Amino acid sequence: MVKEELIRKENKEISELLLTIFKNVKKYYQEKKIEELKIIEKEKAEKYDIEKIFKERNKKVEVATEKIAMIEYKESIFTKIGNWFKRIF
Repeated sequence: MVKEELIRKENKEISELLLTIFKNVKKYYQEKKIEELKIIEKEKAEKYDIEKIFKERNKKVEVATEKIAMIEYKESIFTKIGNWFKRIF
């Protein structure tokens, strides 16, 4: 009987110890998750900040001033004949 009571007492102490460890670990991970959510929320707030969006919109756009030559497209005689047949039929 005494042995069983000692074992029960030890088991109770071990279970209480495990429970406190579990609670501490749970609390740690909850705090860590809250911190991560705050960081994510802060990043979203910076990314979608209205003032920042409008500042970027008002920036001047550089326009290319190089002149580009136009190339005329000439159809070959075979293409013209093919298109003529397509229009007829």
